[in-house]
Amino acid sequence: MMDSLQGREHRQGIHPGIHPDEGNPLPPQPVILMLCTGNAARSVMAEVLLSEMRTDIAVSSAGTLAVEGQPLSMRTRHALEYMEMPVPFHHRSRELAADDIATADLVVAMERGHVHYVRRHYPDVAWKVATLGWLAEELPPGSEPLIDRVASLHLDEVDLDIQPEVSDPADAYIPDSADRLSKEMQVYVDCALELRDLVQKLEGSL
Repeated sequence: MMDSLQGREHRQGIHPGIHPDEGNPLPPQPVILMLCTGNAARSVMAEVLLSEMRTDIAVSSAGTLAVEGQPLSMRTRHALEYMEMPVPFHHRSRELAADDIATADLVVAMERGHVHYVRRHYPDVAWKVATLGWLAEELPPGSEPLIDRVASLHLDEVDLDIQPEVSDPADAYIPDSADRLSKEMQVYVDCALELRDLVQKLEGSL
């Protein structure tokens, strides 16, 4: 396991900063990775939400089983517009890579299955990942660097069964009807509103 000092040194190499007047190194910018399955809805909406709340944090997103290069769906765009959030029309889905986790201070998963995926494929950095629902309640606030507070939680040892999930709106069952599209849109809006509440809680501890 990479210890917190090594993590900070690694990030300082990636995100260097020098104050223009004093010439002193700036603290490394925290890096948050939002993780879902397809990188088409939940992780993208969570990325947009946190990016709007905190411009001092670098936020990105990826999927565990993403089809590379797909644009946002109409339903995801609608949900973001409903919340009056900017729509990242440039977004293209991408699959999680080792470098994504290596450079992140915290990996925020939407489901327990995503946490399990990281634990199985990237065990050395599994201490960085937990579900959004769990982190929103359990991540301790403080003046210490985020990477140190994350390391103190020993996330790789947290029972998956106690980690709340944000369900994939694409999995919602909606029977055929004349207003099926409208109902599908509402499912995505409901998901976005749930994400907004959880991201707001998480943001307060970052």
